Amino acid sequence: MSGEDEVPLDETITVDAGDGTWKEWLEENIIKWVAKDPYGFLYTVFLFLTPLFIISGILSWILLKDIEKKDKEKKRKAKREANIAKARGQSRSSRPHPGSKKND
Repeated sequence: MSGEDEVPLDETITVDAGDGTWKEWLEENIIKWVAKDPYGFLYTVFLFLTPLFIISGILSWILLKDIEKKDKEKKRKAKREANIAKARGQSRSSRPHPGSKKND
């Protein structure tokens, strides 16, 4: 195949003129760009997405730490309540009720 037989990529992709919808804009601009330079397109997409993935990872880590902190606080409060209930139960059995009289 010689260089004369090849048709430039611009001429192979045709887009009908229309009312200017987003789909037509996408076909006219983005699809042609991807077809002309796929590696450049992928590079640009990864260039823009990488910071978003990093931010997502950081926010996920912060959320994980917050959830762990809340779970730890909930367990601590449950243990504290159990100890308080246990202490109140022991103190009631060892002390007489204020309204009752003890027979000595």
